[in-house]
Amino acid sequence: MYRTSRKTFSSTAFRRTAAAWPSPGQVVANPKLILADEPTGNLDSKNGREVMDLLSELNREGTTIIMVTHSQHDAGFAHRTIHLFDGKVVEESPEF
Repeated sequence: MYRTSRKTFSSTAFRRTAAAWPSPGQVVANPKLILADEPTGNLDSKNGREVMDLLSELNREGTTIIMVTHSQHDAGFAHRTIHLFDGKVVEESPEF
């Protein structure tokens, strides 16, 4: 079970998000940085929202989140976005 501030994942929620989230041994208390590669890619919308809410909460608490996604919806959670095409930056939002 993951614990972050007052929120916890149940074992069922953990199993659903296992593909998008590291194993318990890879999460440390109060991480400064999380690299999230398609964090909702294999999830249904309800569980995807839970993952994005958790990442948002961690960010509000001071964790930097670097996320790679093809989802415009998930990108909408970001304070800053960088769009790549063929490995080159084609668009960048202003820094937060």
